[in-house]
Amino acid sequence: LKTFFDLVSYRKGSATLHMLRSLLGTDVFQDGILLFLQKFKFSNAVSMDLWESFEQAKSAAQSRDEVAVIPHTITSVMEKWTNQLGYPVVDVIVDYSSNQIRLSQKPFNTNIKRSQSQQSDRYWFLYIEIEAPLSGQKIITWLEDQPLTVKFKQPVQEIVLVNSKLEHFYRVNYDIQTWRNIVDLLRANSSALPEITKTGLVDNAWSLAAAGQLEPDIALELTEVAVKDDHSYGLWRAVLYHVRYAYIVLYRTEYHAQFKRYCHNLVQVASSTEAEAGDFENYRQQFLHNFAREVETDQNVHSAIEATMQWVRDVYNESAQMPQQEQLCTAVKHSELWLTNLLRNLSQNQHDPRRYALLQGLGCSDDAATITHFFNDLFDESQRIPQDQMSYIIVIAIGDGLNTAYGVLWSYFLVPENFVKFANLFTDFHFALKNILNSLYGSRYRQYELDAMVQLNNTHYEVLGVAQDEFIRLIEIAENNMQWVQNVAPKLGHWLDENYPFQVDHLIPEY
Repeated sequence: LKTFFDLVSYRKGSATLHMLRSLLGTDVFQDGILLFLQKFKFSNAVSMDLWESFEQAKSAAQSRDEVAVIPHTITSVMEKWTNQLGYPVVDVIVDYSSNQIRLSQKPFNTNIKRSQSQQSDRYWFLYIEIEAPLSGQKIITWLEDQPLTVKFKQPVQEIVLVNSKLEHFYRVNYDIQTWRNIVDLLRANSSALPEITKTGLVDNAWSLAAAGQLEPDIALELTEVAVKDDHSYGLWRAVLYHVRYAYIVLYRTEYHAQFKRYCHNLVQVASSTEAEAGDFENYRQQFLHNFAREVETDQNVHSAIEATMQWVRDVYNESAQMPQQEQLCTAVKHSELWLTNLLRNLSQNQHDPRRYALLQGLGCSDDAATITHFFNDLFDESQRIPQDQMSYIIVIAIGDGLNTAYGVLWSYFLVPENFVKFANLFTDFHFALKNILNSLYGSRYRQYELDAMVQLNNTHYEVLGVAQDEFIRLIEIAENNMQWVQNVAPKLGHWLDENYPFQVDHLIPEY
């Protein structure tokens, strides 16, 4: 079921209907919906019935010259989307000397190995709108299974954009010169392109880099120039989604400290932009707050340690304000071990109402010995800790302790006899396991761990039970994360060496 009802499936449904509305126009689209609802009220229908209703609405509108010409029936266009897995990427190659643009399509694959080796006969009927925004030129065409070359009438000396309004469900990959031109344009004027266009460019660049189809330095540079003086929620959400993934996967690599500085710079840029108050700005600020905590900006770390130290000094005062969970996590990561040991001693008191919060904080430690003690304490006291709390504490530890907690847990978890013991801790083990597996999706894996996961899946599938689908999916994601580190990280590191050279004096001192 995960194969058919994944995140792409749900996004694809709404995205393809939005695409159809942009082709037909809102009025004709609504006419088609009304025809469909009237014809099939109180009865069953299939997707073909919906497409035929849109076809009728389109035919009526075309007789009045109210809709653009579509070279195929609505059914033939839409069935390419509903009957085929995935979605395409359109490759755009611009020859600036001849004003020609060559277009081709292929299925987009986030798996690096499959992306580089795939041969597929899948194709879609794609509406292509090509713009040269600075000169006001535009070409509209349709792309099918064969590559297509089109030509602007006037010279094109600046950028070329395809699907700039994100109305159609495909990614766009430009030739390297066009990507460079886009970066240079935004570096000169970050407002030269609208928010929605910049959001699409950033999202495409990171996704293509992760799939091994674009050099990652393009994504890094484009992000820096696109967000300057821009406070739009959609753009920042796309940026933080992709940058956070890179931050987690790069954890414990030689490039992590430099990439952390890149992230700190983004937080500084975001904090310097002013925006009107409103729901979207509140969402943006919440995203930024969580991101700043995760990438451990200096201000975030110092305030967290100060809040925790203040509480420790007054710990036996019942009215003393305990630090927030995120502050406790950050303080445990960056303070000296005496503070961590003190918090561990406090957590031993089974009657202390703050105990679970302290356990969660200890799970965020970056020290392998502390994490080992944490899991030992947790498993030894499993009969006394409510199962929902046990599951939640482990998830917090893996998410905030990143590779330290994850590595210690896996070293225990991947031994078959320990795995069975672990399963016996939970009445609803499969629910707990699914939560824990979900928290591991962003982790960086090593080959021996991946091999152990495959072996565990083959030999103990009956213990995995209904969580086996999650486990198999985790194995696939682990493999892709490993490929990302092997293929993308070194290229990304080269750019970081030039733009964010390693600085020892920038590291946050321990307290």
